[in-house]
Amino acid sequence: MTPHLHPIRNEADYRAALKRLDELFEFAQPGTPAGDETEVLLILVKYYEDEHYPIAPPDLISGNKAFAFLADEEDLYSADDVVKRYDEGKD
Repeated sequence: MTPHLHPIRNEADYRAALKRLDELFEFAQPGTPAGDETEVLLILVKYYEDEHYPIAPPDLISGNKAFAFLADEEDLYSADDVVKRYDEGKD
């Protein structure tokens, strides 16, 4: 029997959904009632986590900072030095 599905409104609901997913992962197959329940619970959990546990996008470094770091690490002083160094490695 499929438990009554409802929105995840709080931490208790969230923990209960995770517990149920753990149980379902043992036997649920796509296209079955257990598989459908799993799919719906995963959607609900993702929505709750996106709202309550957001993950900030990574800080991307600029191309200039990356170049400066690599140049410093390999004692390269110009773009020509970089091209020359990496062209030598292609042979």
